[in-house]
Amino acid sequence: MKIVKVRFKKGVKRPIKNTQKEYYYLCPIPKVLEGDFVLVDSHSGKNFSVARIEAVYEKKPKEATTVLDSFVICVLPVKDFNKRCVDVRIRKMKIATATKRKQEKIAGG
Repeated sequence: MKIVKVRFKKGVKRPIKNTQKEYYYLCPIPKVLEGDFVLVDSHSGKNFSVARIEAVYEKKPKEATTVLDSFVICVLPVKDFNKRCVDVRIRKMKIATATKRKQEKIAGG
């Protein structure tokens, strides 16, 4: 089974930074590549998180010092996940603007 090094995506507004902490996950999916966005189990299987694969290993790397007991669940089938997040941010802003206008119209008259 492969092992992948990932960095977490923390919402649609925040980009993944090179300074973020890296985590290692077991990956039962045969075809994963660096740069793929994946769904991983986090917090001992209590939650899901989105992460980007930074590296793929055939065996546990020396720098992975923790016990590997968490898994990649699936690869997200989106060609450009970052663009999708930008699109969502734009839509959220449009909805917020429209809602604000409606509230101002109601309050004003």
